[in-house]
Amino acid sequence: MTALWDSTAGPGHQAPEPAPPGLSTDPYFRWALHTQWRSYTQLCAPAPTSAPTSEPGKRQLDSIRIIARAPDLQALAAALDTKTSPLRVAKVYRQPLAHGQPALHFSATLDMAQADWLLANPLGLGWKLALPQRSALAVASVLDSGEFGQSRDPASLQSPNVVGQGLAPPAARGPAAARTGLLALIDYGCPFLNTRFLGEDGRTRLVSLWDQGEDAKRATSPTKPKEPWPWAVPAALGHGRELDARRLDGVTRAAHGSRGLDEYAVYRGLDHLVDLDSPRRVVRDYTHGGHLLDVLGGITDPLTQQADAASRAALAFVQLPLPAAMDSSGGSLAPHLLDGVRHAMRLRQGDEPLVVSISYGGQAGPHDGSSVIETALDELALHAAPGMALVLAAGNARRAQAHAQRSVRLDRSALLRVQTSPGDTTDSFVEVWYEAPAAGVAVQARARTPGGRWSPWVAATGDEREVALRDSAQGPGVVALLRHDAQVSNGRRAQVLLALGPTAARALDEPTAAAGEWQLELRLVVQASAKAGQARVVLDAWVERDDPARGSPAAPPFFLSQMDGDERHTLSSVASGGSVLRAGGFNMGTGLMAAYSALGPSGSGLPEVLAACELDEASPHILASATRSGETMRMSGTSVAAPVLARRLFNALVAGAAPQTAKAMRALALKLAREGKDPALRLPDAD
Repeated sequence: MTALWDSTAGPGHQAPEPAPPGLSTDPYFRWALHTQWRSYTQLCAPAPTSAPTSEPGKRQLDSIRIIARAPDLQALAAALDTKTSPLRVAKVYRQPLAHGQPALHFSATLDMAQADWLLANPLGLGWKLALPQRSALAVASVLDSGEFGQSRDPASLQSPNVVGQGLAPPAARGPAAARTGLLALIDYGCPFLNTRFLGEDGRTRLVSLWDQGEDAKRATSPTKPKEPWPWAVPAALGHGRELDARRLDGVTRAAHGSRGLDEYAVYRGLDHLVDLDSPRRVVRDYTHGGHLLDVLGGITDPLTQQADAASRAALAFVQLPLPAAMDSSGGSLAPHLLDGVRHAMRLRQGDEPLVVSISYGGQAGPHDGSSVIETALDELALHAAPGMALVLAAGNARRAQAHAQRSVRLDRSALLRVQTSPGDTTDSFVEVWYEAPAAGVAVQARARTPGGRWSPWVAATGDEREVALRDSAQGPGVVALLRHDAQVSNGRRAQVLLALGPTAARALDEPTAAAGEWQLELRLVVQASAKAGQARVVLDAWVERDDPARGSPAAPPFFLSQMDGDERHTLSSVASGGSVLRAGGFNMGTGLMAAYSALGPSGSGLPEVLAACELDEASPHILASATRSGETMRMSGTSVAAPVLARRLFNALVAGAAPQTAKAMRALALKLAREGKDPALRLPDAD
């Protein structure tokens, strides 16, 4: 491949954008513009049913999804103004938090035609693009032929829509059992018919299943047009589809009543947990979310097999859009997490205990609590009514070779070596973050292709802010971008971004980046007036998470030449906020922290608590529910640790613990682990 670095990027290139002083745009938005959005997909759009276009750069998106932070109340009011603002913001963000406190963070959608408004950023918003990578849909899809071949009789696999009978109760029912509080999970795949989520009275304990990624703006079933459709758009959120408590109860009774309907048939009838493009209408036998919901609030604790306060809690499930859930980079996750927590807060009754568990995240980001999603979660935790906790998985990146810390001095540059692999159909990203140096000292960066071609040095000021690599063999398509900003809208520090296109084409004539060793070098430039002897900058770099598709020969990108200490500072990209709780994972049998369980920076004491995510040496996993009632699946990782901690924290709140602040909630979690009464919790070893 013949490739050329250039400060222009051919057709579609736009000059560096005007922006408020001291605040840049989102560098990922710049990458999307350079690549003409070819790597991104529309949220809530159906999976493609035909071969990709031969001109992927011509792909058009109707709208853009972002998460944003207003700098003050005046800017917030302007952003929410339906007459003058191009942003479409859900009603829930016009409602204050506890004690009338307004929330400065919100998610929003705007038309693609308004992209220039985002670039100009007249309100000075901190914001981040939140569109999933296009290939995520291909990762999740089931072949039309089905796992066991083409169906001989597709009509025989059509499911009855039980909703018409299910929503009409055959007889009056008594009052529901008193709930002890609310447990909420933001994840993917809710098997709400599973008997693990029924109360002793046979009612479902789920009070809401909000599927963020599917359209509910229809009155009847798509497979049975004459029968009523139970899904409805939640009015306060304005998108997705929801089964509320009444509809969930009706459908559950229809499934578990005297007719004894098959759970999979009901899911197919509701277009839930199935691949809508598959003639076989295959229902997933297990899901990430189903397992974690059982760990969080199943009728008994899967670790102890005992009932507890969480066994009687109301449950809420926020289902992430499939493209966002399968977007391993986590780049589209933030607004859906924020929407999900706000939804859970709406479902809370008074000041009852509310614990929200989140087990999704990426690897890159500032990792100092300053990203928009982290400040948003902090805002909710700080200003919610007492008794609410947000528990996040620490992440599994400790051994992923995804972090590197280096220092750069006047006499020594820092070199980062990143390995990418052939067959990767997704973009890859490397982020470097650092504190701005003293006056008169500047950081410069340059990148080297696997073929040995260096880019120009790029500074964080002026027109040298970015350079693009064009693939001349496949036309003017951009296959790499090196961008350098003194401050970005998704963090408080300076950032260098190296964005790389896929190494394997997803469509005919799509430009690709070379696989192999990419290098990123950073150096200091010191003016004569500066104190050169004191010039030193510490750099933290992360490779963004990039799990390969099932069956793909590709491996995730990673740093070569790791050094002692690089395994630290590997927490999930959403887990560095000051008011949330992070759950690392450990093996209950050995008492040892899981080798993959992520760590915070040295001396931080993060994660605060370790929770069981493996049973013992012979069973390095936790057994909990699969999709169908009575069936189980094994899973490990800090994804499991988060709901284990959340369940125990909830039980303590129900037992009478009443922390009034986020700091007190953290102290409660530490106390539970320190006491040693519960073998599923322990404190991390000292640094």
